[in-house]
Amino acid sequence: MFTRRQLARLIPWALLLVGGVGLAHAQDVEFDTALDQARVYIKKKWYREAIKQLRRAITSEEGQTSYEAHILLAQSCFREHDIGCALKMTERARTLARGIEQKRAAQNVLEYLRRNFGKVEFQAGPGELSEGYLELERLDPILDKDIKAYYKDKVEPLADQRRSLPWIMYLPSGRYRLYGQEFVVEGGKEMLVNAGFNAENAKPKPEKKPPPPRFEGVGIVLEVRAGAGLSLATSSENDSTMGAVADVTAGYAITSRLGVGAFAKFNYDLGATSANGALTYGALATLRVPLAASLAATSAIGYGLGEGPAARFSNCLATIEEQSGKEVLLCADATDGSGNVAATLATRMHGPVLRAGLAYERASKNMILTGSLGLQAHYAIVGSVEDGTGHYVGYDAMTIAYRAGGAVVHPLRVELLAGANLTF
Repeated sequence: MFTRRQLARLIPWALLLVGGVGLAHAQDVEFDTALDQARVYIKKKWYREAIKQLRRAITSEEGQTSYEAHILLAQSCFREHDIGCALKMTERARTLARGIEQKRAAQNVLEYLRRNFGKVEFQAGPGELSEGYLELERLDPILDKDIKAYYKDKVEPLADQRRSLPWIMYLPSGRYRLYGQEFVVEGGKEMLVNAGFNAENAKPKPEKKPPPPRFEGVGIVLEVRAGAGLSLATSSENDSTMGAVADVTAGYAITSRLGVGAFAKFNYDLGATSANGALTYGALATLRVPLAASLAATSAIGYGLGEGPAARFSNCLATIEEQSGKEVLLCADATDGSGNVAATLATRMHGPVLRAGLAYERASKNMILTGSLGLQAHYAIVGSVEDGTGHYVGYDAMTIAYRAGGAVVHPLRVELLAGANLTF
């Protein structure tokens, strides 16, 4: 049994022990929370936020010896173009590695960084100024996309940023020129370079105004096109006609690449003696893929229905019926050439619509104006001949009612159109 005096001495130590266990548990929870949150940020490519969480994680007792926290911090620093941090954290991760795989992974990252980056200190040489612009010219191409992104983010802006010497930074390994002086940055090494600032090249530059904001291409789309097309109507003679075409499309660009819309199209077939005007309409899903400069490839797929190309029957053997005091011809193809009736009849059709084209775009703050040239095809999965008018061969003046008798066609239209598109 403890005396009262002994208990009085033990209680503070017991409280300290319990408090220490609670603190350690709290630190473990904080480490796990920070690491889990960092993983989420990395998956979303929010590397700056990930770095905050990982720095918080490695300050905890468990995080100080965590290989994962340090290697993730190294990778996030690299994505944010902080090469010094990436090198330091990778070296630390290598010392914390458990097993050959972890050590090899850290070593590969370290070798990549050391091979591709060197540390450069720009200084003022004898008689040179200590402030100016580092207008570096890269003499070798950069093929690695990550290193190219670092160069565009960290090196190119130096030409317009006034710097005080000495200035220390990591440069991608390779050859450079600075005010006529060439030098080579070797991966994994440090070097001194005279910046060459003088009264001429160190003059303050006027501040560049940021480019005006560009419309991102999400909004209402209106398009008007016109052109010419070829209509192939499957009939007894597989006749084809050419003619003018115009269409109007209205839609909505969901993103800068994807959109939906509805169209109305009018065809005028010049080769048909009748039924030469046709209106079709339908819906489309559109895709836009940016190319070089202001060019973009466009495509669309949809479904249309309405009037099809005229179908000509010139060798039709007809039987005559009388309906309501009026003679009606019923058509049947005469393959032996004994037909005595010729007719050009309207058709109905519905089926898929395909578009493909090339567009030239000019973007402003509030809209995108586009000029386009493209092909369009509309094929009738289902098509039928409508009742119309025909005539007896040799008796052009005698026009009588004509009934197609259920004839089926599968017409195809192929068209070349040019037009303008406005997205706002």
